[in-house]
Amino acid sequence: MMELPTVLLYRVSPITYGIGKMVVNVSHVGLPNIVAGKEVIPELLQDSVTPQAIVSLVEPLLTDVEKNKAMRSELREVHHKLGEPGAVKRVAELVYNLGKEKCNE
Repeated sequence: MMELPTVLLYRVSPITYGIGKMVVNVSHVGLPNIVAGKEVIPELLQDSVTPQAIVSLVEPLLTDVEKNKAMRSELREVHHKLGEPGAVKRVAELVYNLGKEKCNE
C-alpha cells in the first residue's frame, strides 16, 4: 500500500502448508500479486526461503534503480485497483449483501 519494494517470505509448518495446498488453489500468496493477477512482488515459500534466495531478490531492489522504479510502478497499479480507502469495508458489505440475497432466494 505504501508502494515500497517488497519480497514476501512465507514459512509455516509442513503440515499446515500441505493442508493449505489441498484446500486453497491460488497461484500467488501475497495480496499485491493476487490483486494484480501476476507476480508484482517476488514470493519465497517454504524451503525456497533461504539466505541466498533472499539476497538474490532483495539486492537488485536496493541497487538497481530501474528495477526499484518498476516495482513501485506495479505497486501503484495495485493500489489503484484497490480503489479509495475503505476497500475492506466495501468488500465486507458486498459479501454480506450477496449472502443476504442467497438467503432470500
